[in-house]
Amino acid sequence: MNPLQPFQPNRREFMRAAAAAATAGIAPLSLVKLAFGDPALDFTFGYISDAHIQHVEGAKFVRNWDRGLIRAVAETNMLQPRPDFVVFGGDLGQLGMKEELDHGAEMLSKLRGKLYCVMGEHDYYLDLGEYWSELFGDQYYWSVLGAGRNQIPVAAQAAVMGGNVRVGLEDSLWLGRGQLAKSNAEQVAKAKRMLEELGLAVASPDDARAMLKLKGARNVNF
Repeated sequence: MNPLQPFQPNRREFMRAAAAAATAGIAPLSLVKLAFGDPALDFTFGYISDAHIQHVEGAKFVRNWDRGLIRAVAETNMLQPRPDFVVFGGDLGQLGMKEELDHGAEMLSKLRGKLYCVMGEHDYYLDLGEYWSELFGDQYYWSVLGAGRNQIPVAAQAAVMGGNVRVGLEDSLWLGRGQLAKSNAEQVAKAKRMLEELGLAVASPDDARAMLKLKGARNVNF
């Protein structure tokens, strides 16, 4: 590939790059297009994640991870046509250390265009995401699901830590010890009671639409 030409990966090139990423520590790049009934509403975004920048000592970092993120940023900048925005999907640092996040943020600063960053669990390790929020802002939501019989206890732990919760039959068939849930609604009602007993407010449907920036059924064409 000529480094002076725009990067336009085909399927074979993308699969080859993905395989190389798995073995060489390269942060993979994906290009995602969302298509709607009206082409004027279509948009594309670049997606990079799992850089896992790892600090060794002083100004030394694990080279493979550095090179992976540098390459992903460079290839994103070469995409033609340009994506509407870029999402970094989490795990910028390996241990969430200030040195790792600063180093990774410097590399991400080379991206051209709008960047949205999602916190990963590795970015959260040392300080519960406080320094990440200083770098990238605190306008994010996080949620937890618990699979199996511990669905409600896990939801309670997430809620008291400031997160959002998800419950439903997709994740657990249980309502309580030895009691199968009859419906999703039954599990949601139990979660709602639990949250209110903890002194927490439950979002209304309109609140949830505003948080997720949804239009609402009245404002779509399907």
